[in-house]
Amino acid sequence: MNQPYFEDVEPGDEIGPLVKQPSREEVSTFAEVSRLDGRFTSDEAASDEGYDKWIVSAWQSMGYLAQVVTNWMGHEGSLSKFQVVFRRLVGPGDRLECRAVVTDKWVLEGRNIIAMDAFMENQSGEHLIQGTVEVALPSRAPE
Repeated sequence: MNQPYFEDVEPGDEIGPLVKQPSREEVSTFAEVSRLDGRFTSDEAASDEGYDKWIVSAWQSMGYLAQVVTNWMGHEGSLSKFQVVFRRLVGPGDRLECRAVVTDKWVLEGRNIIAMDAFMENQSGEHLIQGTVEVALPSRAPE
């Protein structure tokens, strides 16, 4: 991936999609490593907690959304803000598309800031997670 530079990014630019389709094995492994159980490990455990089926952890889902931005910003970019709101549950096997859209850009105290709206949608087009992101990018201009 090429390094994006502040001068090359404009409001309206789209980032992604990053497509994920977490399997039950992947969700279970993430839950184990994260020391999660219950609704993140089986349908039965999820049912015991009042869910229809087991779900993907918010941390795992949020990681996918962050990945579309961090992959794009390159090694010289810096993630400075990442806020999300969870709208719907994510389940194993859901086809997820993570995207971001540049909404603004500015220079603040010598830092080149790019603001974005980020979201994850499922195969039905439902927005599961929505968020706001700010990334500092390098400039092509000499300092």
